[in-house]
Amino acid sequence: MNMNIDCVICFQKQALRALKDIEDIKVKEKVLRSVMEMLLTQEWTKTPPELAGEVYRVVKGISGIEDPYKELKIKSNEIILDMYDDLKEESLNSEDPIQHALRLAVAGNIMDFGASEDFDVNETLERVVNADFAYDYSDNLKEKLGTAESILYFADNSGEIVLDKLLLELILKKYDIKKITFVVKAGPIINDATMNDINQITISDLPNITFKTIGNALYHESPSRTSEEVKKWIYEHDIVIAKGQGNYEGFSIYKHLKKIFFLLMAKCPIVARDLDVEEQSFIIYI
Repeated sequence: MNMNIDCVICFQKQALRALKDIEDIKVKEKVLRSVMEMLLTQEWTKTPPELAGEVYRVVKGISGIEDPYKELKIKSNEIILDMYDDLKEESLNSEDPIQHALRLAVAGNIMDFGASEDFDVNETLERVVNADFAYDYSDNLKEKLGTAESILYFADNSGEIVLDKLLLELILKKYDIKKITFVVKAGPIINDATMNDINQITISDLPNITFKTIGNALYHESPSRTSEEVKKWIYEHDIVIAKGQGNYEGFSIYKHLKKIFFLLMAKCPIVARDLDVEEQSFIIYI
């Protein structure tokens, strides 16, 4: 999914939100001017995640802040970890534990500081259980899980990642999955999950799981979403689960494979329009 012209304004808002702890108006002005100058030099046919990486490269370069959401990410994980046992019990006692955990994982996508800092995760978790999904291909996913041996899982945000752990724990309990490759960001950008989150939530305790990272304009040591290396990962696994809007924007070019399941909330009007759904819709799409 290529960038839309409306993304230009959103990028500037994201840059400003990342400077929330800086009071110096001159620094904020310099960042915003530099972001605008950068956008003028970029090809607007790139995906939004590619350009978001460039935006945060500018923010970091001028402000010196490497991880503006560090404390919020830690707190987000703590909030959902405190709910983990109750949500696990709720899922196991439901009519369809996998279906229930899938819905919780989708609801977790509300925890996206790139889209908004004003959300109610408890209300969203309560609402998702009985909500009508704009797309619900969960039956297709469960059918494929019945024969699959490997899963490639692209995580999205801190906090949300705890619900990904719950989903994978229940999948491993029900299905004979021999290999899970769990992918996070190589370094901080917005509140996206990184290896720090992996360590905090101890998802490495799950069996048969290994970890990879993807990079961006800030972190070149790991392959980008658009690289041949990541394309190879996709083809090597039986099922791909891609969480959130950024992964939808980055991987929707592979929809024809019918093996990538997109789990997200359509929080952005551009993503909602591309999917032909209402904003704030819950989605399990292939």
